[in-house]
Amino acid sequence: MRLSELLKNSATEGARFDSIETTKALHKYCLDNGWPAEVVNNLSIINNSSEYTIHYPSYLAPKVNDLEFGTQSISPSGVLRRFLDVIDDSPYAKGILRRMFS
Repeated sequence: MRLSELLKNSATEGARFDSIETTKALHKYCLDNGWPAEVVNNLSIINNSSEYTIHYPSYLAPKVNDLEFGTQSISPSGVLRRFLDVIDDSPYAKGILRRMFS
């Protein structure tokens, strides 16, 4: 499923994404991209009214970094960065969101 479709399905039309629904969308997107459930289930989205951030326990930081940025044996996925690019409050993301809800 495309990220824009996933986010559209998880949000109420015309409203900003709330943290719970956005976290659910993040979980599905990560799982769809091959991230292990034991990592995904510990990710959460926080909206502090000016930006979204992804939180996870510090003990998972090495695994999250390996999955996101890659290692010699794991290709980088960029999943978290792509997800944040779409929901971030930037002109680019606002354009995507307008198209999603029009």
